[in-house]
Amino acid sequence: HVLVEGKLTLQNGGAGEIEQLVPGGFASEEVCLGRPTAPWRSVARESSKVLQVPARSIRNIPVVLWKLLEVHERRLRLAELASKAA
Repeated sequence: HVLVEGKLTLQNGGAGEIEQLVPGGFASEEVCLGRPTAPWRSVARESSKVLQVPARSIRNIPVVLWKLLEVHERRLRLAELASKAA
């Protein structure tokens, strides 16, 4: 999912916010990476528009997959830190 308009936050359950997304940001990258469901959820902070990009359309683009992997790993670390701090 790519945020086209508005603002989203990624929330890690009771541990709170781990990231704010602005237009151009993305979420649900674990689907494209074939990973288990992420421990966070996307929450709209204002009226927002999101573009759903089919995983099959980007699975053969290595540079995009690499970026998704980098961001996903960073978010996992942030979620773990937030959980420990809660």
